[in-house]
Amino acid sequence: MVFLVPYDGSELSKAALERATDFASDEEIIALTVIPSGRHYAEMKGWTDETVAADDVQSRLEAEVADIAPQATFEVVRTESRPPSAKIAKIIRRKAIAHDASVVFLGSAHAGRRTSPVSSIGPGVVSDESYDVYLARTRN
Repeated sequence: MVFLVPYDGSELSKAALERATDFASDEEIIALTVIPSGRHYAEMKGWTDETVAADDVQSRLEAEVADIAPQATFEVVRTESRPPSAKIAKIIRRKAIAHDASVVFLGSAHAGRRTSPVSSIGPGVVSDESYDVYLARTRN
C-alpha cells in the first residue's frame, strides 16, 4: 500500500506527513511536492532572504521531508508559475492514481468546519473515489 502526502512545507502539510508516518507500518510514503516556476512561490513562503531558484526550493523541501519522515520518498512535479488550485489538485490526483495510493493525507485548516474554501486543493483531491483521504489538522 502507498500513502501519498502533498507537501508544500506548510505546518498543515507537515502535520499530514507526520500522520502518514504514524499510520504507516509497511506502507510506502510518498511526499509529493508541486513546485511552480518563478519566484512567486518562494515569496509566498517568505523565502525572500536569498536568491531562490526552483532547485533551492526543492532542496529545502526535500530536507524537511527527510527530517519528518526519513523513510518517505520525495517526488517533485514542476509546473507553471501561479497555477490554479484545480491544476495542482489534478496533478495530485494523477499521481495518487499512478502510484495506486490507498490513502492521500491532506493538511487542512478547515477540517471539521469548512470543506471547500475557494483557494483549497482539497475538493479536487477528495472528489476521486479511487483512494481514501485523511484530513490532518495541526495540534495545539
